Formats: sequence, C-alpha cells, structure tokens
Amino acid sequence: MQTRRKGRKIYTYRVKNRRVFSQYHPMRTALTTVLAVIVLLFLGLVGYNVVGPLASRLKKEAKHPTTTPNPYIYAEATMTALETTTVQTTTTVLTTTEEYLEPINEPLQLSLYLNPNALSDLDKLRTVVSEAAANGYGSVVVPLKLGGGALQYNSSVPEAKQSGASADTLPTLSEIASTISACGVFPVARIETTADSLLPIVKAEAGYRTTVEDKLWLDDAEGSGGKPWISPFSDVSRSYLQQIAAEISNAGFQRIICGGVAYPNFYAADLEALGPMLSDEASRRSGLVGMLNAIGETVPSAVYECDLSLAIDNQEEGLAPDQLSIGTACVMIDFHKFDGTFFYAAERYDVSKLAYEDKTLILMQIAEEITGAMNVLPCIRSDNLTEQQLQSVIDTMYEIGYSQILIQ
Repeated sequence: MQTRRKGRKIYTYRVKNRRVFSQYHPMRTALTTVLAVIVLLFLGLVGYNVVGPLASRLKKEAKHPTTTPNPYIYAEATMTALETTTVQTTTTVLTTTEEYLEPINEPLQLSLYLNPNALSDLDKLRTVVSEAAANGYGSVVVPLKLGGGALQYNSSVPEAKQSGASADTLPTLSEIASTISACGVFPVARIETTADSLLPIVKAEAGYRTTVEDKLWLDDAEGSGGKPWISPFSDVSRSYLQQIAAEISNAGFQRIICGGVAYPNFYAADLEALGPMLSDEASRRSGLVGMLNAIGETVPSAVYECDLSLAIDNQEEGLAPDQLSIGTACVMIDFHKFDGTFFYAAERYDVSKLAYEDKTLILMQIAEEITGAMNVLPCIRSDNLTEQQLQSVIDTMYEIGYSQILIQ
C-alpha cells in the first residue's frame, strides 16, 4: 500500500502488518503504563533516601552548624597491632581551633638562638645582637655551656678552671650581659647538661662508674677517642651544674635553658657493666628529673628544653611534668620532621598536605598535652623553612596565645 501525496496511511486493528510500536497499538499503551509506574516508584525511592535526608540535614545544619574538623586520621588500632595488621581509619572531628583562639594581651616577643661563634669576641657579639635587634628580636639565647663541657665565659667555679672548661682570657658573664643589654635586647642563657666530658676528668665521681672494677666509663675505646659523660645521679655533677646556673643567673640573664638532657647511647655491654639503674625506665627518668630539679631549686628561672619529635616517640626521658619542679618547657619543633604521618597516643596524624597554619595548631596541641601543667615556650627550627612559612608559623602561634616565641 502506497501513501498518497496528500494524506497519510490509516492503520486499523485488522491490518495484518500493523506496527507493534505504533502510537495506537495496545501493546505500546501497556508498555507505557508499566514504564510510568516504574519511573514513579524510582522517583519516590530517590526522594525518600536522598532528598529527605538532605533536607533534614540542611535544617539541622541551620540550627547547629558543624565545627571545622581537625585534619588528622584516627586509627582504631594500637601501635603493636599497626605493625602486623592493616589500619582501618575513620575521620575524627575536633574543635581545637576554637579552643585555642584566645585574646592576646601581650605584644609578641621573639628570641633568637645565637651561634656559638657569636661569642668569639665582644665586638662580634655586639654586631650580631644589633642585627637581631634590628630584625625585631627582643632577646637572644646565648650558648654559655657547650656540648662537651666547654664554657664560653670566664667562670669562677673551681671545677670549671681545673677541668679546662673555662679560661681567664674569656669575657666575663657581666661583660656578655651588658653588651647584649646595651643593644636593647634581653639576654637568655643556654647550657648543655649531661654531655660534659671535662668535669669527670678532674672529678671522677661525676661520671659513670663500672660496678665491678669501679672504672670511669667512656663512650668509646680510649684509643679511639672515647670520652666520659657526667652522670645525672652524681651529687658532684648536680652541684657543679647548680653552681654554673647560679653564677649565670646572678649575672643578669633572664632565663637559663637546660638542653641536652639525655643519656649516652649505651650498648648492652655498657648497661651490664654500669648496673641495673640504667636499664630500668623509672630509674633513668628519676636520674634526669633529679638533676633538673636540683638546677630548678637553685635558679627558679630554669627552663627544660625538649624536642617535640623525640617527646612524641617517648625518647625525652626527663620529661615528667608531674615530677619536675621546673615549671617551663622550651619545646623545639622541627617542621621538617613532620612532613608526613606520625603516631601519638595511638592516633595516626597525617599532616602531609596541611598548610603550616593547620600543622602548627596540631603540633602545639600535642606539645601542650605532653608537657602537662608546664608553661610552654615554643622554639621553631627555622633552617628548613622559607621566610613566608616561618612568618605563617609565628603568626599562628601568636594568634593562639603564645606571645614569647624562640627561633633557632
């Protein structure tokens, strides 16, 4: 059958070759009805499971806005389990940002750690301190007792002269302090504590002694340049450090930062030769705490210097806030050590993609938790930071309540 030029084909129910999907075919009508029912059911299902909860969530959000989550991941496993099993992680929401936003009533005070070479002579010291003052630093940290035991000033402590730690040709403490103060900057002192190989030479009882032969312990063979260390258990060592701290404080230094609070790296044979007190965790801690408390009793302005990354790994053995009489901790933060993931208190922190502002918030919260009731003086390692990154860290610390910040 051909279609005429003017008109159209007319199909009836009786036509043998009727098209099944024609608009008027009964099967098409049935299929259309079924499809319409399916679409309506689908739309109802979507509305119930998606649109409904979304609308409820929006109403709830309007009444109770959510807080900004801290960007770290909590692992539902202990450190031991993490070593052998796959970590299942979930996101934990905290409100640390709001807790830290406190009004700042004090101006920002920056303190710069000086290089030991700055004390080679008073003229150089004056130049270095003047530059620090011009760059906005209100105080400088002066290394007065170095690792190994050498003093950078002319000391009046007899053992310092006897051991060669001090010399008459060095400037006096009063000369150092007055030079710094003349530049409009406050002087802060720093001393190394246990890393002293000079005192045990003239006072053998100041060092570690073997239990069987009662010999002075060295950190290596004598022929290989082995050196002794002062023992924090020794009354002679504690008395010496007290005298050093006292004369520094009396010379006008605002604070004395006690650094290097640690034991040597003992081998198993060393621990066996030196006795059980250095193998017991509680005993080791009590030795360092006792030494720090002795200094703190003599000089109330003493500060305990600790490294945050070591403290997180439980390697700062002297950090016992509930046992220390020293009330301030200088917490050193090397941001280069926190560029990936780390664990603290069975929680996994991922800071690899965080801005320095957010990373600073997390690290300072941990620092406060680790140091307990102690006051915290944050110290920033700046050698791995750009000027912009350093400024960002300083601004964030100041905004959350730290008006005194040290820069190393």
